[in-house]
Amino acid sequence: MCGTLTANGEKRMWTTEFEDDLTIITIMDDKAGYEDVTLELSVQHVDIRQYNPHLGKYDLITIDPKMLYELIEAFNRPEGMFHTILEDLRQ
Repeated sequence: MCGTLTANGEKRMWTTEFEDDLTIITIMDDKAGYEDVTLELSVQHVDIRQYNPHLGKYDLITIDPKMLYELIEAFNRPEGMFHTILEDLRQ
Protein backbone atom coordinates (compact mmCIF):
# COMPACT_ATOMS: atom_id res chain seq x y z
CA MET A 1 0.00 0.00 0.00
CA CYS A 2 1.31 3.46 -0.85
CA GLY A 3 0.36 6.59 1.03
CA THR A 4 0.52 10.26 0.13
CA LEU A 5 0.13 12.99 2.69
CA THR A 6 0.24 16.70 1.98
CA ALA A 7 1.75 18.84 4.71
CA ASN A 8 2.37 22.55 4.16
CA GLY A 9 1.89 22.07 0.44
CA GLU A 10 4.56 19.34 0.22
CA LYS A 11 3.91 15.74 -0.70
CA ARG A 12 5.10 13.01 1.64
CA MET A 13 5.22 9.44 0.40
CA TRP A 14 5.63 6.08 2.05
CA THR A 15 4.77 2.44 1.51
CA THR A 16 3.41 -0.07 4.01
CA GLU A 17 3.73 -3.82 3.51
CA PHE A 18 2.38 -6.58 5.74
CA GLU A 19 4.15 -9.94 5.91
CA ASP A 20 3.50 -12.91 8.19
CA ASP A 21 4.95 -11.45 11.39
CA LEU A 22 6.44 -8.21 10.10
CA THR A 23 5.27 -4.78 8.98
CA ILE A 24 7.61 -2.89 6.65
CA ILE A 25 7.26 0.86 6.26
CA THR A 26 9.44 2.68 3.74
CA ILE A 27 9.60 6.47 3.93
CA MET A 28 10.78 8.19 0.76
CA ASP A 29 12.34 11.63 0.45
CA ASP A 30 10.38 13.24 -2.38
CA LYS A 31 13.20 15.71 -3.01
CA ALA A 32 15.75 12.89 -3.34
CA GLY A 33 18.10 14.56 -0.87
CA TYR A 34 18.20 11.52 1.41
CA GLU A 35 18.06 7.78 0.94
CA ASP A 36 14.81 5.98 1.82
CA VAL A 37 14.32 4.98 5.47
CA THR A 38 12.86 1.54 6.14
CA LEU A 39 11.27 0.44 9.41
CA GLU A 40 10.77 -3.29 9.90
CA LEU A 41 8.42 -3.77 12.84
CA SER A 42 7.80 -7.02 14.68
CA VAL A 43 6.61 -7.86 18.19
CA GLN A 44 10.20 -8.42 19.35
CA HIS A 45 12.12 -5.61 17.64
CA VAL A 46 12.12 -2.65 15.28
CA ASP A 47 14.88 -2.28 12.68
CA ILE A 48 15.44 1.17 11.22
CA ARG A 49 17.76 1.19 8.24
CA GLN A 50 18.98 3.60 5.62
CA TYR A 51 21.47 3.05 2.82
CA ASN A 52 24.72 4.92 3.40
CA PRO A 53 26.26 5.69 -0.01
CA HIS A 54 29.55 6.82 1.59
CA LEU A 55 30.07 3.41 3.18
CA GLY A 56 28.29 1.40 0.48
CA LYS A 57 26.11 -0.42 3.01
CA TYR A 58 23.05 0.08 5.22
CA ASP A 59 23.18 1.81 8.59
CA LEU A 60 21.07 -0.19 11.03
CA ILE A 61 19.48 0.73 14.34
CA THR A 62 17.64 -1.98 16.26
CA ILE A 63 15.30 -1.03 19.11
CA ASP A 64 12.37 -2.66 20.84
CA PRO A 65 8.76 -1.55 20.20
CA LYS A 66 8.61 0.34 23.52
CA MET A 67 11.56 2.48 22.45
CA LEU A 68 9.79 3.30 19.18
CA TYR A 69 6.71 4.32 21.13
CA GLU A 70 8.86 6.54 23.36
CA LEU A 71 10.54 8.12 20.34
CA ILE A 72 7.18 9.05 18.84
CA GLU A 73 5.83 10.20 22.23
CA ALA A 74 8.88 12.43 22.76
CA PHE A 75 7.71 14.72 19.95
CA ASN A 76 4.67 15.62 22.09
CA ARG A 77 6.54 16.35 25.32
CA PRO A 78 8.45 19.37 26.68
CA GLU A 79 12.10 19.26 27.66
CA GLY A 80 12.74 16.88 30.54
CA MET A 81 13.19 13.25 31.54
CA PHE A 82 10.30 10.81 31.27
CA HIS A 83 9.58 7.17 32.08
CA THR A 84 7.06 5.02 30.23
CA ILE A 85 5.04 2.18 31.69
CA LEU A 86 3.08 0.27 29.06
CA GLU A 87 0.17 -1.96 29.96
CA ASP A 88 -0.68 -5.09 28.02
CA LEU A 89 -4.36 -4.65 27.20
CA ARG A 90 -4.65 -7.95 25.35
CA GLN A 91 -6.86 -10.45 27.13
